Amino acid sequence: MARDYSIDVVKRAFSLLETLANSEVELGIKDIAQSIGISSNSAFRLLFTLESLGYVHKNPEIKKYGLDIGLFRLGNAVIKNKDINNVARPLLRELLNSFQETVNLAVLHGIYVVYIERLESPMSLRTSNAIGSRAPAYSTSLGKAILAYQPISLLKDVISKTNLERVTPKTITNPQILEQELDKIRQRGYSVDDEENVTGVYCIGAPIFSALNRAEAAISISAPVQRLSDPEKREEIGTALIRVAREISIRMGYK
Repeated sequence: MARDYSIDVVKRAFSLLETLANSEVELGIKDIAQSIGISSNSAFRLLFTLESLGYVHKNPEIKKYGLDIGLFRLGNAVIKNKDINNVARPLLRELLNSFQETVNLAVLHGIYVVYIERLESPMSLRTSNAIGSRAPAYSTSLGKAILAYQPISLLKDVISKTNLERVTPKTITNPQILEQELDKIRQRGYSVDDEENVTGVYCIGAPIFSALNRAEAAISISAPVQRLSDPEKREEIGTALIRVAREISIRMGYK
């Protein structure tokens, strides 16, 4: 029989992180302790350690815990090491062949999305965002797809610290309306950018999840708004993006 070299305290720490990741609200020490089957004292010590390392954030007003920015760094490292471009490219090519519209891949970097892959539409009239360029996460389908699946505590913190400046006349600049928009994304599984980042351009996006089960990247299809005016066409693209994004996620280690 193979020997078990696992360390219980490490397993409990990751169970704690997964519990916070799966919760839509911040949790207290007792809730966390009961969820992973340990004493409140043990849960406190784990939380204290993870908070000092930047992986857990304590809300001082309600004395409850959520995930913190440290997990973004780990998730981004996983994506970089896996080379998401090479993993995603064949699947992005399938989307391009199916819809003949520009396909984008981006990662979250602070409050921006950075474009890391782009397959151009063969149409004479098409959208343009160079690889390496960035755009505000809140005004793009790519960024909103990622933001929608962040822990509620971290999402509220990001929104409160972001100056929602108007990029186009249709940009969402009200935090409450943005939160409502992100809730819609979670319900249907894909995001839309209705001329919110570039006038005349409509985009549909879906999130990619890392091996840590966090939304760290996204894919989108963008086109001149007149070519995506049909609601049934938008729904068809959204469904396809969800399927492809999920496949990329699985190939990147998402369980």
